[in-house]
Amino acid sequence: MSDAESVIGFFLNLFKRQYDDSNPGESDLQYKLLPLSSGSDQTYELRVKRGSKWHTRRMSISQVGEKVESKSTCFKVIYDNQMVVKIPPKPIKNFKTYLTHIKNERHISHRLTPAIACLSPSLSAILTKYPGLISDNEITGDMREKEYIRLLAKKPQLQDYLKIDGGFVFFMSLARHTFFNRVIEKTHEKKKRIQNEIINSSRAFDNIQEFEALYGDHNNDIFFSINRINTAFEKKIDELLADDSNFPLPPVYKKKEWFFSGLAGKNPDIETDEFPDTFSAEINRLIKRLTTENKAEISLYRKTIKTHVQKKMFDTNRSKIEGLVINILNLLYNLKKQCIAVRDLKPDNIFVAGNADEADHLLWDTQKYSLGLIDLETAVDFHPMDLKKIRQPSLAGTPTYMTPSHMFKNAILDQVFDEGAIRILYLQDWFAAMGMIYRVVRGKTLFNKTAKLIPQIMQIKKKAIRQGKYLPDIMKNISWGFWKSANTEFNNKIERNQSKFASLYLNLPRHLIVMLKDEIQIEKAEMEKLGQFNRMIKNQMTCDELLYVLFNIVYHAMYRQSWSNRKLPG
Repeated sequence: MSDAESVIGFFLNLFKRQYDDSNPGESDLQYKLLPLSSGSDQTYELRVKRGSKWHTRRMSISQVGEKVESKSTCFKVIYDNQMVVKIPPKPIKNFKTYLTHIKNERHISHRLTPAIACLSPSLSAILTKYPGLISDNEITGDMREKEYIRLLAKKPQLQDYLKIDGGFVFFMSLARHTFFNRVIEKTHEKKKRIQNEIINSSRAFDNIQEFEALYGDHNNDIFFSINRINTAFEKKIDELLADDSNFPLPPVYKKKEWFFSGLAGKNPDIETDEFPDTFSAEINRLIKRLTTENKAEISLYRKTIKTHVQKKMFDTNRSKIEGLVINILNLLYNLKKQCIAVRDLKPDNIFVAGNADEADHLLWDTQKYSLGLIDLETAVDFHPMDLKKIRQPSLAGTPTYMTPSHMFKNAILDQVFDEGAIRILYLQDWFAAMGMIYRVVRGKTLFNKTAKLIPQIMQIKKKAIRQGKYLPDIMKNISWGFWKSANTEFNNKIERNQSKFASLYLNLPRHLIVMLKDEIQIEKAEMEKLGQFNRMIKNQMTCDELLYVLFNIVYHAMYRQSWSNRKLPG
């Protein structure tokens, strides 16, 4: 049984208990996936039979992010309200151990609040859904949490209400907040927009001036080739109906609608009672054949539409994108100020905190919302400013947002980076922030090629430990290969998309300017182009300038030129 199926089974049993039917037979519990599911969210119908009557309700579930070794798997669940269900990589069987994990996350959460909104696990997030556990509804907040802990310690059998497949899991109430990754997806969701643009573009093929105004005069060949294919389509339709006087020829505008619907990948809307029974299927076959026969011309047309839609979307979302980038920097600033490093920063672990009633397009106004944190499992408090006194965080991360430093213990970082070791912890978040900024702007992954080195690096480290090799040297060797790849990938992608990033202007508040300049100064001994990057940091800087500054700060902090004669060991 998959983790997702186990979570669904948990909520099916919760639904059963809500109907005060503690032990129905297995045949009286059912669930099924509904066809209305869309995207990554899957909607299920839960069914519980009590007596002769079936009771039904719905829930939705989707996995949050990719599954990562040595890290919990998270699911977004909507059951009455929106919540996050987190399944640890190793089952937790002991209630006290479970409470300790919650306490650790809540400690980090309390340190960050109110500067950063945080969600941390609680018993209340799920136990309030079980009827009759606590009769006094006046008890709220921490008092209610303590009452649940006291109750479950007194009645251990109730602890099963917090378990999936025999192990404790964590529950966090997400209320009405929106996942940051969903905001990014909506910003770049183009499939439906491209389909609609193709259908609406049919009008532009009536007049070449209108076509040129929309798609440029350099695409005139597309105007003539698509019209030629459409004419062939209309002629074939007339031929299909020519021998049957019972069915009149459809008007030209209707045939054109069918043709462009087919180009958009949709089934043409054909009134079946107005045409022969086989007509609809024949139209679909005709569109498929014409598409195959004219593959080059139609591919070029679709590519032109896609480029047009992407540009229109980018221009429409420009202010929103700029606002999101600023608030990513604000998140870094507040984390550093509170001496907390999340160490697995990514859109899946972030929510948009603010007025839930505000429209999505108001995300340009950075004062109306902030970015909050969902998962603090890998976070560390570096306030002592002495690495030997800092708790050892989990050696985990997400490959597309992590560096080799995520995989080595504090003691190794101390030997490799000396007095700069603590700084490495929060710069891990800065590296992840670059990936998030790139995703906000492009909707794609920045370091996807470099991330493929992570499994290899893990194996090299494990082998070195077995062989008793000196880990600081291993880390330096690993870093050579990782940063060589990251540097190449970063520069290639930013240069390839230079015009887009350079067209985004960021109005930086003073506290962000000071933060960036302070970090630049720390690296002045290593950064040959210190003056150039320092000049980039100003009240208004472009997004490409920001990314160059961020990358060079992190690159020079985590990789030293003195290691350049090393190579990635096999």
